[in-house]
Amino acid sequence: MPSSPFDCAMPDVPVVGPEADDRVPGFNCYDPAHFRPVVEVGASAPGDELTRKPAAYAAAGVPVRVVVDRAGEQVVVLTEPRGSVYRVREVRGRGEEFTPPPSIGASVTFAVADLVAVRR
Repeated sequence: MPSSPFDCAMPDVPVVGPEADDRVPGFNCYDPAHFRPVVEVGASAPGDELTRKPAAYAAAGVPVRVVVDRAGEQVVVLTEPRGSVYRVREVRGRGEEFTPPPSIGASVTFAVADLVAVRR
């Protein structure tokens, strides 16, 4: 996802919509309009994942951002971007599940325990 002409943000797991298939990404970056959810997996306590990066993704209009906080054994789900802010922030802990909103283009439910067990 481009953040400037000379830089780009690289989520751990980006999911783009089917309309992106017809477009060749420039400099290995898709237009942010094609992203559905993006997932970041924090190796330790989340730093940029929950501070600087949300503003960039919200400003780009990415509808759902999921941050897997392995150290805290929780998942933070950010939705409803407006300007450079996600208006909805949900935190789910180990033993819980979450279903992203329909804006991602699919119906899927995730177990937090499965996601915090992921190794990058």
